[in-house]
Amino acid sequence: ALAVAAGKPNAADLAAEHARPESEAELREGQLVRGYVKDVSMRGVFVSLSRHVDGFVGISNVSDAFVKVEDLSDTLPVGQLVVGRVLRREGRSGGLLPLSLRRSQVEGGEFKSELTFDDLHPGKLVTGVIRRVVDFGIFVRLAGTACSIRLDALCH
Repeated sequence: ALAVAAGKPNAADLAAEHARPESEAELREGQLVRGYVKDVSMRGVFVSLSRHVDGFVGISNVSDAFVKVEDLSDTLPVGQLVVGRVLRREGRSGGLLPLSLRRSQVEGGEFKSELTFDDLHPGKLVTGVIRRVVDFGIFVRLAGTACSIRLDALCH
């Protein structure tokens, strides 16, 4: 939130809001960040957040819509300013900061971390989409999971 005096943002608050991170330790899961596309590969997009911090957007986190790998460099050319959200680090100790550019994760209200297997416990209420019905049960794709994780459940 920006401090507003007489309808104008405070310059110090603006500077803090748009400061470039000196290290990954300054960033937390769910935080919005901005940076410039540094490189595009077949696996995703490398984003420079500052001189000291780089991020990586995996192909599944580039867009909510399907993007062909061949079209990725046209969709996100090197040098383009992007706004992304910091994702869960999944036990990583080094490497690039995981980011998402998906509109559904960047725009709107409060950030909700994606559902992982460790988040599930008896009694937890979850939503999902029925994928298949067979004689021995129903396969359900749990909502709120990352494309790379795809938690499916078998209901008897």
